Amino acid sequence: MRHKKIMALLTCFCMAAACVSVSAADAPAPAKTITVEGSGNMTIGADQASVNIAIETDASTPQEAAASNASLMTGVRDAVIRAGIEANKIKTSNYMLWPSYQYNKGKSSVSGYRATNSVIVTVNPANKTGDVIDAAIHEKT
Repeated sequence: MRHKKIMALLTCFCMAAACVSVSAADAPAPAKTITVEGSGNMTIGADQASVNIAIETDASTPQEAAASNASLMTGVRDAVIRAGIEANKIKTSNYMLWPSYQYNKGKSSVSGYRATNSVIVTVNPANKTGDVIDAAIHEKT
């Protein structure tokens, strides 16, 4: 009995499938698409650079450390300006003054003072970067 039902269902399915006909005119037209792929690369030279210059000095008093540091940084700043950098392209980025300690048998005592002054120099055109670094190094030494 069960075989007869399955056979009847298969027969109905085959007859239904035979009745359905699809013509090419009834089929939807394929979508018209345009696909574009591409890539590009561009290489350009840097037109600007930033150089960080720092001066660190040690002295026995905070006044001496600050004065020595300011004197050295003024010399570096002047040398950088002579290398072709405008004064407004030199900006202080950090300044610190703190005591240095000496430790002896678990006790600390102030042994001096340290001052640090950092500036950021904007170099434009970037090909002057080496000149700026050279000017700063030679002024510091």
